[in-house]
Formats: sequence, C-alpha cells, structure tokens
Amino acid sequence: MLVVLAPAAWSQQPDEAQSSDHVSVKHDDKVNAVAFSPDSKYLATASSDKTACVWEAATGDEVKCVSHKGPVNSVAFSPKDGKYIATASDDGTARIWNATTGKEETSSSPIKPGGKKAYGVAFSSDGKHLATASDDGNPRIWDTSNGQEESSSSPMKAGSGKLFGVAFGR
Repeated sequence: MLVVLAPAAWSQQPDEAQSSDHVSVKHDDKVNAVAFSPDSKYLATASSDKTACVWEAATGDEVKCVSHKGPVNSVAFSPKDGKYIATASDDGTARIWNATTGKEETSSSPIKPGGKKAYGVAFSSDGKHLATASDDGNPRIWDTSNGQEESSSSPMKAGSGKLFGVAFGR
C-alpha cells in the first residue's frame, strides 16, 4: 500500500478538506512512480503490479487503472489539461492513455522506445511531444498526435548503459 500525504491546502474548495492529513491508494505490488495532474485534483501511480492508476487526490478514490504486460516504471500527466497520462513499462513500450476512460490514445501501436525495457516518460510543456528513456541508453522524442518518433534520423546518445529518466526544460 502507498500512503500519500495530501495536505488540506491541496483541496480546491474549503469544504473538500479531509479530516486526516493523508489518503491511501492500493496496488498489489510496489509503487515505482507518482505524478500529480496540473490542477492537483488527481494523482497517478505506476506500479510493479503491471498497472498505472489515476486516483482522486483528495479522497484516494480510484478513477481508472490501465495495464501493461510488465511492471510500469514511470507515469506523467499531460501538462496543460491533465487529460492524458503517459506510461513506460518493462514490456518495452510507452503508451498514452485517456486519464479518465483508460482508452489508449497512441496510434495503432504502442511507442517502442528501444531496448527491452522503457523506464521514463515526460511530456513537453505544450503536450505535443513525449520523451522516453529506455535500457538502450538513448532518449527519444515522439509526436503525441501520431506516436511517431521525431529524432529517428539523428538519435541522441546519453552514454553507455541504461537511461532511467527524461525531462523537458520549460
């Protein structure tokens, strides 16, 4: 079980304040990553139980869980509206999902960052690009509208070994 501290100040309305200073969310295995939606109303978790879940931050109520074929290592919300989450998994894929319906939004097939495992995902500040990290050590940039790699003709190289995280500057 994961316990997330959620001060009442995160609530959008004073009457939404909780009587305790935390909420609990449940996975069947360890939690690998946590991300908050841009409005802080939701949080997403990535777990070794092969799921990523979206929860109401104030109550811990489950909104939706999505599944991969391997442990989920990373999760990120789309930056402007929080409508989407991106996930990275040991199954070697990164996927973009509708955060409330669980519908996969990546084109006809999942994003394959390279290597055997995907470790990290991050949306650009405008939400138009997704960066991925994988065990082949190469960060990659993808177009979120079609799931196509943008830097395939000149891949970036982070060095030898695994790349666990990625981020965009503002």
